[in-house]
Parts: sequence; structure tokens; C-alpha cells
Amino acid sequence: MLKVVVTTDFADAAFFKVAHEVLDDIAIIEHKPSHTEEEVIKNCADADAA
Repeated sequence: MLKVVVTTDFADAAFFKVAHEVLDDIAIIEHKPSHTEEEVIKNCADADAA
């Protein structure tokens, strides 16, 4: 599975969200600047579990 981490200010985030709808094997992981390292790791783990 391809994991793509996007930030809220990433200009092409909408492209990745559309790609996620088309390609089920892409996990979109949103990373906000306010996220701690632990939250980022948890979000990645949640994507693996999905």
C-alpha cells in the first residue's frame, strides 16, 4: 500500500484525495502542523489497519 502524507497547506492535497477515491491502495494521511509526532505515528498505524 502506498501511503501519502499530506499537510493541510499542501497545494495538491485535493488531487491525492481524488486519487484515493479512484485507487483503493493509496492511504491518505493528513498531517496538520499542530499534530505531535505520536499523533502522526497513530494516524499512520490507523491507515495500516484500514
